[in-house]
Amino acid sequence: MPEGAEVRRQADRLARVLVGRPLARVWFGLDRLAAHAGDLEAAGVHAVEARGKAFLLRFGPDALDPTLPAEAVAERLASRTFRGRSLAALYLDQSFVAGIGNYLRTEILFVAGLLPERRAKDLSPEQRVALAEATLAVTRQSYATAGITNDLARASALKASGEPRGRYRHHVFARGGRACWACGAVIERVELAGRRMYVCGSCQR
Repeated sequence: MPEGAEVRRQADRLARVLVGRPLARVWFGLDRLAAHAGDLEAAGVHAVEARGKAFLLRFGPDALDPTLPAEAVAERLASRTFRGRSLAALYLDQSFVAGIGNYLRTEILFVAGLLPERRAKDLSPEQRVALAEATLAVTRQSYATAGITNDLARASALKASGEPRGRYRHHVFARGGRACWACGAVIERVELAGRRMYVCGSCQR
């Protein structure tokens, strides 16, 4: 399933084609909404927006919302609703922060220096702030770079040296058995919350 950064980029591409054009036909799959189709016909498309990474019943704040501050994410980490859960499980829950999936949660936790088994309530206030900042920074960088979450200077140097995109794209995700770019330790693949993750046991505590 595509993650929030990819969904937002798709929305941007659709917006370039659709914004400013009139609706030629409106159709609703639900009978109770069908009567309103005529109200929208001949209206124009003003914007195409993405919300999170999928159509879900409950969303938390969107990690790609430019008005979302790291302080708000830190507050959610400390809240009674979310603080008792493992970070591995919490970062797949779209009601916590929308738009984060498997590769982003792996990369966010690496950048924050935290093991996925940790719980938010066991983190220090400074660690929660660092995790909140990484949550937004990694997700927004992924959006801006079409999926690169690695240090951008490192990624650029690796690309220039001839490394394929799959080798330089991430810090740790999909790099099991390889050396950590930061410390040289071997990256481990683990299964948590039903999905694969990648961890550097030296950089993450």
